[in-house]
Amino acid sequence: MQQVDPKGDGNDEIGYREKVQIPGGINITFFVVKEDGQYKLLDSEDKPDAIALEMLDRIKGGDLKGAKALLDWLREDSHLEGGDDPLGGAIFPRFWIKGQAADARKMKLAAAAILAGTKPTAAQGIALLEEALKDAASDRERTNILLALADGYSTIDNFRKAVGGLFPAAQAGAGVAAGLYVEHLRADGTGPL
Repeated sequence: MQQVDPKGDGNDEIGYREKVQIPGGINITFFVVKEDGQYKLLDSEDKPDAIALEMLDRIKGGDLKGAKALLDWLREDSHLEGGDDPLGGAIFPRFWIKGQAADARKMKLAAAAILAGTKPTAAQGIALLEEALKDAASDRERTNILLALADGYSTIDNFRKAVGGLFPAAQAGAGVAAGLYVEHLRADGTGPL
């Protein structure tokens, strides 16, 4: 009988990442932190909103090293995608590159992009992204923030705002914008879908 094969890294200061391979080929990554002398399961990589909240707490507390460690671990298993569609693929990897220098603003944006992607934390992520949009550092950053906002609005079923905010950033024929519009039509029954 095969056993679970865990592999971990980290320490009590920054936390631990435990990669577990379960017989049958399933891989799961868990994040564990030590609080008040106890080890606690923080989250998994599936929808890491609790990890993003932990990052924000660490940034606020001045622990950029700890926030960066969590971001680097998440980014290691999350890749830019999209192929021919420059706006396609996961949102989070657009905000963080594993190994880049700790920068509170960039880390906060990455955390906000993660938060915007899950219902329980979407409103918090959207608020952070809307604020960041006001002073985006570049056109690329502005586009990435708009994509994250569209994801957040879509997460909370506000498809009109998702599509309305994204179209200025979308290039002609971009699949992401079209996909969000189709979701909108399905969700509110205004289309033939």
